[in-house]
Amino acid sequence: MKKIVIALIAFLFVQTAICYFLIHKNEKKIVYADAIKLFNGYKFKLDLEQSSQASLNRLKNGLDSVSALYKVNPSDQQILQLVQQKQELLNQTYNKINKEINDKVWERLNPMIQEFGKKYHIDMMIGANGMGTLLYASDSYDVTDELIKYINENYEKGN
Repeated sequence: MKKIVIALIAFLFVQTAICYFLIHKNEKKIVYADAIKLFNGYKFKLDLEQSSQASLNRLKNGLDSVSALYKVNPSDQQILQLVQQKQELLNQTYNKINKEINDKVWERLNPMIQEFGKKYHIDMMIGANGMGTLLYASDSYDVTDELIKYINENYEKGN
């Protein structure tokens, strides 16, 4: 009698496992990552920003000096033009550096995101940016922190 009960329990267990596998084998793994948090959490981006800070500081210091001179002599149109030129140069340089950083970061991030997806058998990863592209998803689908950890570990390894 005991052997029959054990055999029946084992049979039911195997049947349950088979049913579970058949039901879930076609499920797709869909996740999302906060693209802004990912971008801002990437150490490579932070390093690029830090390395460009010196040139931006030099331009800002030059602007500050000329602005201080203009405050002393507000009627001098040449100084006003110089202030405007330095402000424009600072803005252009800032925008150029920002674009270069964005391009370099996404050039590196995109392949690593694909590697992450393959490594963790993800069928689809949606990028959320807080602007309505992803209206709602449970936090259980959010892989942002894991992805940031993954990309930063790869960056620290020299990849």
